[in-house]
Amino acid sequence: MPLTTLDICIRRLSDASLAADVTLTSAASAAPSQLARDVPVALDAAELLGISGDPAAYGAALSAQLFADQALRDAWLKARAYAAIGDLQLRLRLDSRADDLHALRWETLRDPDSCQPIALYERVRLARALDTPDLTPVTIPPRPDLRALVVVSNPSDLGTFNLAEVDVDGEVARARDALGGIPTAILGDHADAAGRATRANLADQLRNTPPIVLLVAHGTLRDGQTRLWLEREDGAADQVASTDIVAAIERLSSRPLLLVLVSCRSAGAGYSDTLSALGPGLARAGVPAVLGFQGDVAMSTVKMLLPSLISELRRDGQIDRALAAARAALGEAQPWWQAVLWLRTDGRIWVEPQPRRVPRWLLSTAAAILTLIATGLVAVLFVGARQAQAAAVDLVWINQARVAFEKVEVSNARYRLCTEMPWTGCNAPQPSSGYGQADTETYPVAGVGYADAVQFCQWLGRRLPTFEEWHAAVFLRADGTARDSPELAKLFANAIFAPGRTIEQNGATYPLPVPVGESQSILAADQPVFDMVGSVWEWTSTTCTLSDDCAASGPRMKVAGGSFVDGLNLFEIAQDQTQLDSLVVDERRADAPAKTTGFRCVAERTN
Repeated sequence: MPLTTLDICIRRLSDASLAADVTLTSAASAAPSQLARDVPVALDAAELLGISGDPAAYGAALSAQLFADQALRDAWLKARAYAAIGDLQLRLRLDSRADDLHALRWETLRDPDSCQPIALYERVRLARALDTPDLTPVTIPPRPDLRALVVVSNPSDLGTFNLAEVDVDGEVARARDALGGIPTAILGDHADAAGRATRANLADQLRNTPPIVLLVAHGTLRDGQTRLWLEREDGAADQVASTDIVAAIERLSSRPLLLVLVSCRSAGAGYSDTLSALGPGLARAGVPAVLGFQGDVAMSTVKMLLPSLISELRRDGQIDRALAAARAALGEAQPWWQAVLWLRTDGRIWVEPQPRRVPRWLLSTAAAILTLIATGLVAVLFVGARQAQAAAVDLVWINQARVAFEKVEVSNARYRLCTEMPWTGCNAPQPSSGYGQADTETYPVAGVGYADAVQFCQWLGRRLPTFEEWHAAVFLRADGTARDSPELAKLFANAIFAPGRTIEQNGATYPLPVPVGESQSILAADQPVFDMVGSVWEWTSTTCTLSDDCAASGPRMKVAGGSFVDGLNLFEIAQDQTQLDSLVVDERRADAPAKTTGFRCVAERTN
């Protein structure tokens, strides 16, 4: 599925205030899009600290503070709508010099539109990103090289320091269950261990470059510094400063690809967040992905999260996608927000091996080569013929919109050509649209979702119009001046706002519009574009936001023109352009096709 990445970068300025930049990148475009820049952000850490025990209230307050400026809110809504047909990777890029920003629980963020937790959307990959000056190359291995290191530290004298004993056998068993069949080395007081969990043994094992490292140990804070309770060779405690751990990682010639930090809580009933301070440091040291936990984490939570995380990770090596799926599997009843992912790369832990090319010697005869070439030529000619047939509709240049509109809406016959090409991605519309019946081929296709409309237009090298382009085509003259009410009345006089006929499908009766081109609502004698109003609503590529008075759930897109079931004669009802404006604009969920919604494509030129 296509992946869209939204980077929200929050910077601390010289006057200690905060500003945010928002950038969108997509596999569909070679260039990023700057959705917002230098937007002021005011975060109230004291308010958030006061409600830190209530994740829902915390997330709502943090979202209200982050998206207080409409520019950031609109940037999020645009990105969410743009990624409607794929996954959205949300990367929070926090100023590396602002420790107070990293201490906030960003994973509790809620959608400013729906107020639902963003991290619980399986198709939204929420992670934190850190810039680093580290120049060590990051090599992402193929799947067969996947190995893991599990470190469980249980010093023999923990009781002396009022710290609970760590269940080494239990932690190792849980780690092995989560890792499945991944080859695993162990450090700790365990029968299968390569040695005790000492800093020397840890450094030695890390030099073997295991892609996955799981570190389970007590963590405590002393003098503002996180200390990791490792072991000495005799089993006694060795309190290692977090800065020493980071320094040891920095000295390696290559880094682990994923490092999971689990800090045991002193009470022995779960885990704490004392190791979370290590996460940003390790990411800055060049570890591509670091997973930690914030807040006091129950053992049961980690036990549920890790197997799901590793199982999803084994599918494709995408740690951010795997964590999104694991959070969603936990559900809102569990503390899904406690897992924190810091990323340096695009989220890949491994890549699938590329299939080997067929050796030339397998093509042993000229006949085999000629057969392959002939088959390819037939396929290319067949696809090209279908594509040309679908594109065979007049394009009319609309000067006031600065774009060429297709003369008529896309018909069932034209759309069917796209659905018959398996790699185009066009899906069949809703059954009640009359699609697929021999006598409805010339009717406008309806019941088509936004993503399918986009896919069809892209197949032809065209696109959907923006709402602004559609509005200019209808409400402006060719010279760019506004049409007056008599002109608009004449324009809408022959628009068809009633069904042309009905059909029977699955024991039910459904209305249909008239065939494309029968509505004489042309713009002008030299601009013969039909069915712009009436017939079916037409998808546009314009996102519908709350500022447009659209419904507060999404993603939603603007549609234009009215439809055959509206039962309206617009020029008789409306008295001026403002009233007409309100009657020919609506909004639809991008992922919910409607039987009254179709589309037409536009192009930048007429040839």
